[in-house]
Amino acid sequence: MAHVSSCSKCGAETEDHALFCVGCGQSLQIAKPEYYVLQSVNGEVWGPMGESAVKEWITQKRITSSASIAMTGDAAWVSILQSQFSQLVVDQMNVERVAASTCPRCGAGMVALAKSSQLGLWLIIIGVVLTPVFCIGTFLWVWGMILRHGTRGQTYLQCPRCKYSTP
Repeated sequence: MAHVSSCSKCGAETEDHALFCVGCGQSLQIAKPEYYVLQSVNGEVWGPMGESAVKEWITQKRITSSASIAMTGDAAWVSILQSQFSQLVVDQMNVERVAASTCPRCGAGMVALAKSSQLGLWLIIIGVVLTPVFCIGTFLWVWGMILRHGTRGQTYLQCPRCKYSTP
């Protein structure tokens, strides 16, 4: 027994597997939307392309968060981050962020470290030693504390597993 449905244009009854309405000839297949992508970097427009192609290009990083997208027939461009593809783009950005903080040698997570001033450490030590003898020791101690703990120092990433570090 075949399932029967009605045509949205003329109301004639047609079988579910029919490609065209027997009453008016309208196509009964649902057209899949096609998209155009506008790259903001160089102004190139790509398309038309199907939903699967857009998703594939996002995973290949050919379409980034700065792109805009429009469906066939739409007059306005919409940011890809405000489209149905936004979650995929955000997920791709998170993958890139995780990959940037992963050790290239062993794959472990990198740890951010700040290198403090060695000069500051030496001034603290000399200041502590010279304070009982000379008054200048207090000045050296304070200056060493400022250099050692009051400045940001150089920040770098280091792998706790294999000790690889970025410059």
